[in-house]
Amino acid sequence: MPFTLAIMFACATTALACSCEDPSTRKKFRAADAVFLGRVVEVAPNDDRRFAEHPYRVRFAVEKSWKGGVGREASVVSHFDRPGSCGDLKFTPGESYLIYAEREKGVLVIYIDCGPNRRAADAAAEIRKLNGFVFRLAARLSPF
Repeated sequence: MPFTLAIMFACATTALACSCEDPSTRKKFRAADAVFLGRVVEVAPNDDRRFAEHPYRVRFAVEKSWKGGVGREASVVSHFDRPGSCGDLKFTPGESYLIYAEREKGVLVIYIDCGPNRRAADAAAEIRKLNGFVFRLAARLSPF
C-alpha cells in the first residue's frame, strides 16, 4: 500500500484549482442593472479616475437590450483581465457578447474574470431564456 501511494504522488501532475460561481440566468438577471447583447466597437484605456481599478473602457453597439435601457450604444468600464484566470474573457472588436453590468456612480461596470459575461456564441441558451417574456417577468418578481 505505501508503495502504491508513493507511485501515485510521484506520477501526479500539477493541477491548478479553478472555481468560478456560475449563478442561474435568473440570478444574474436580477443582480444586474443592465443586461444586453452587444458587439464590441472599441476597447480603450479608461480615463475615469473614479475607477482606477478598471483600466479599460469598452464601447458596445447594442444589438438587443433586456434590462437597463442602455440605448443603441453602451460604454462600460472593465477591470483588469488576468490572462489564464478562471472565467477569462478577452473582448475582441467586432465580436458580440452577452453583458450583465452593474451601475456604480452612474457608470456601467463589468467584471471579466469569473464574471457573468459570455461570448454570444457561447450563450445561445441564455439568450433564448432572456428573450422569453415569462422568464423576465418571473425573474423580476421571484427572488428564487
